[in-house]
Amino acid sequence: MKIAIGSDHRGFSLKEDLKDYIQKLGFDYKDFGTFSEESSDYPDSAAEVSLKVSQGQYDRGILICASGSGMNIVANKYPNVRAVVANDVNLAIMSRAHNNSNIIKDVRYVTKDSEGNEYIITALQGEIDYSNSNILFLTKVEALIKLVDSGSINITSKY
Repeated sequence: MKIAIGSDHRGFSLKEDLKDYIQKLGFDYKDFGTFSEESSDYPDSAAEVSLKVSQGQYDRGILICASGSGMNIVANKYPNVRAVVANDVNLAIMSRAHNNSNIIKDVRYVTKDSEGNEYIITALQGEIDYSNSNILFLTKVEALIKLVDSGSINITSKY
């Protein structure tokens, strides 16, 4: 699995710890910034990671900042990206299994979860739930995304 990873200045130290963990597990990764604790603009690294996952150059992405909201908004603007804010192990794992998420927003800057490295990687490695009901949900989500992207749906439309 190839992982794209990025952070803002608030997530820099967590990102560095997570990179060490990823490397110990033997996964390929690339760091798309930021590269210090100096103030930085979160959209820059969020856009880089999201673009690479969107284009299929990387299988998964990890974004790290304080709240998760801004980076998540940026990431979900890219085609083929399903980014989620993961503030606990259950949400991280379920988002992969039930929502086919491919970018996880790590918000341990806020939650101070000491076991976050393990659950972030576990979630990214997780399998998608291919049960009939979940496939139906994922198919509906994909259909809705295509309608919105094509301009065929507006806020008063129902897919």
